[in-house]
Amino acid sequence: MQRYVYNGQIKLNIRSIRMKKIIERIYKRTTEYSDPSQATTMANALDLLSSGIYTEEERFIFELLQNAVDSFDDKRHPELSIKIAITDNQLVFMHNGTPFSERDLEGLCDIGNGNKSTDAKKIGYKGIGFKSVFMHSHLVTVLTDDTCFKFDKEECDKLVKSKGEAYKDAKLPWQIIPIATAKPSDMDTTGFDVVTYIEISNKKSLKRKIEKLLNDTRFLLFLNINDLRISFFDCDEEILSLSKYQKENILTLSKNGVPQSNWLILSEEVPLPPEIKEALTHDVKTPTKLKESRAVDVSFAIALDKGKNIKPLKDALMYTYLPTSFSFGLSFIVNANFITDAGRQQIIKDCVWNEFLFAQIPTLFLNWIAKSVARTYSDWYMVLPCFYDKDDELSTAYNKSLSEAIDTIPFVKTNIGTMVLVKEALHDPHKLYNAIPKNVYNNFIKSEVSSSVSCDSLVSDEVGKALRVYGITSVEITHIHSLIENTEKHLRNLTDKKALAFLTWLKQASEKNIISKRELSYSRIIPNTTHNLTEPANLFFFSEYADENPDISKDAQIISQGLTLTEDMVRWLRELGVKEMSDLSVIEKVLCQKDYIDEENAVRVMRFIFNCNKRENVFGNISSHYLQKLKLLTIRGQLKYASELYLADMYNPVCKVESSYPKDVFVSKVYPEDYSEIADWTLFLKKLGCKDDIKLESVKYGPDSWVMANPDIIHKYI
Repeated sequence: MQRYVYNGQIKLNIRSIRMKKIIERIYKRTTEYSDPSQATTMANALDLLSSGIYTEEERFIFELLQNAVDSFDDKRHPELSIKIAITDNQLVFMHNGTPFSERDLEGLCDIGNGNKSTDAKKIGYKGIGFKSVFMHSHLVTVLTDDTCFKFDKEECDKLVKSKGEAYKDAKLPWQIIPIATAKPSDMDTTGFDVVTYIEISNKKSLKRKIEKLLNDTRFLLFLNINDLRISFFDCDEEILSLSKYQKENILTLSKNGVPQSNWLILSEEVPLPPEIKEALTHDVKTPTKLKESRAVDVSFAIALDKGKNIKPLKDALMYTYLPTSFSFGLSFIVNANFITDAGRQQIIKDCVWNEFLFAQIPTLFLNWIAKSVARTYSDWYMVLPCFYDKDDELSTAYNKSLSEAIDTIPFVKTNIGTMVLVKEALHDPHKLYNAIPKNVYNNFIKSEVSSSVSCDSLVSDEVGKALRVYGITSVEITHIHSLIENTEKHLRNLTDKKALAFLTWLKQASEKNIISKRELSYSRIIPNTTHNLTEPANLFFFSEYADENPDISKDAQIISQGLTLTEDMVRWLRELGVKEMSDLSVIEKVLCQKDYIDEENAVRVMRFIFNCNKRENVFGNISSHYLQKLKLLTIRGQLKYASELYLADMYNPVCKVESSYPKDVFVSKVYPEDYSEIADWTLFLKKLGCKDDIKLESVKYGPDSWVMANPDIIHKYI
């Protein structure tokens, strides 16, 4: 055994004698009571405490582990080594931490008076953790250096009986009564300075539970030891070994010599501001050592997968150096010296100290993301803290801090690698930035989306989705609709190459149902031969037809020849309404457009349509919706819709009234090029909507009409 001495056996003997005297003193103090009821009261309290500390009985291993960590001195050993061995009737927990001091012994045999009660860097502070071992055993022995003592219920019960009739129904608080004894087994404990022997009767069940507890190596994360090894033995057979090793900010946890997980680790010391220290003075739930501390450590762990990529956890547990059973919906682990219940499983909510710690979490974590994690890991966004929707003091403090941190910490990494605030970042889920030039995009964004962002603050789609809960500025569908409605404002003077890139993006957007084809059909999105943006519904593909029919096609809108169109793009443009040039398509898209026909071209246009109808049946191939927009010359040279006109006498109408009706409602006689065409023109004009007969029609006049306002008419006819 390695001795806690440096100059021989004499010091060891002196220390051993002193420890034995302390044990004798404590034994006397805890077994002699002026009234047996005092002993019984203390015994009952300890029974309740020992059995109620944990809901999971195997967690007493964590208490022994905590004691080992708190006692470790890296000046004595480079690594903390812990061995747990289970036999048929014993569980032995041994470690190479510092042997017990006199103060340690006093604290072990008391309640709430442990040696850690004034040291804020120590894990424990309630002075009750060791009592959890009595959940399993009525006989616990501790060996430290050459000092060995036990807590023995059976022996204490015998002592009670020996005290006579006054102690007939009394009990002694055996859990705090140290009894000097010899080492209880010959198990090899070489190299271990503190050994705890726990007598057990349920080996099979306890072994299974401890093995399950130790299998999740994450409990090692925040123990204040960089190099640690834990071994679990069944008698002399090692069945499990755990270790942790930290290099810089990456910590590796291993099981049976094989790395199980890697973690990014950060630990920050947070000073306690004066207002918090003042508030703590009035908080009865905060222990003295925390009230008197100047700072507190807060730590974080982000899980990494085997490829060293960030792996978000689901509803990670909070830690108080060891795991609690309390979760806060986070995807990373938080560790701090939280104030918990007796078993350190639940975090106390209505507590100034804990509220302060929870308020530190968002700020510290997002600062870490900003300064390190986001700069190193592309998937940093996967572990962003979320808002918590519970209505309690911890959630309120945390949510308020998170809101402030989001507004003030530039933790968002953009596509070009700069770090910006959330309110300066831009998410473009539809990748419009790929469709138009940078300067055009910036002008559009500042005009239609937000003046605080630009293409330099763009983030990836994954980052943008993660930041939606933080209110990141995003290019929405409504913005895209605005762009399409105002292309002349935003997309003037695009080169054919840039225009084609925009069309390619629009095609993809329409295929994803982001934009409807109907909307695109009537939006100015395609450059024509004069480089003006035009609606697809009014456009033609370039063809030889234009050269062969210059008079008719000279006013047609034709797609710019500079656009190199693939077959797939041509197919899509056809779906939007772009057509091949032909007689019928030119009639529909050009000649039938409102106000296209004027006095100068009226005869030429109508003769073209008339001749086309002879070949292709215009009325059967073109919707009447378009043909109704055509205007005809009257005899007096005015332009009117066919529905407003009557056939002149030369067209042989049923009723020839040209000479007797003075108004200019008769179709001009200039359309037929010779007499032989008159009959065909008569039929053509009638199909257009011109009338050739007079019929009586019933007309109803409303009360506000000119008829009802005329007193003579009312007097005569009504």
